[in-house]
Amino acid sequence: MCTLVIFRRPGHRWPVLIGANRDEMIDRPSKPPGRHWADRPEVIAGLDMLAGGSWLGINDWGVAAAVLNRHGSLGPSPDRRSRGELVLEALDHADATAAAEALSYLDPGAYRTFNLIVADESRGFWLRHAGGPRIELKPLKDGLSMIAAGDLDDLGRRRTSRLRPRCASVLTATPPCRVR
Repeated sequence: MCTLVIFRRPGHRWPVLIGANRDEMIDRPSKPPGRHWADRPEVIAGLDMLAGGSWLGINDWGVAAAVLNRHGSLGPSPDRRSRGELVLEALDHADATAAAEALSYLDPGAYRTFNLIVADESRGFWLRHAGGPRIELKPLKDGLSMIAAGDLDDLGRRRTSRLRPRCASVLTATPPCRVR
């Protein structure tokens, strides 16, 4: 199960730190982060070579987006759009608020269930599609949040409860330089 850790500190020199693993369907062909889309030159993200989308990326305005499968929805479905499109659509926006609001109005029936995280230096959001009639939009709190195939900060999951203390201790350190 893929896991994403996000540490938000608005106003800090490093306002958003994200760590993620991609340990599902690891044989699915992909390319490392890069500017892979001619129609989206401002986007840097990994490329899913099967569906053309991404699982994690950032744009030149500082918006980051990541998508994770929810329980029971691993892999593509021939009658649904790729969830990797959601990352690219989020990164079409210059701020996280605009991206999250726009994506919250998408037709949930067009996608298998997902968790989508969208953040910039000021705001962060969790878009939850758990199979209901609409995509839920929830703000991320400042500080540490973790998500996998369930709900945000679900400490009932062994992976999340085991990793949270480790992540909290590492993320309190300030990185020595700025990466662009």
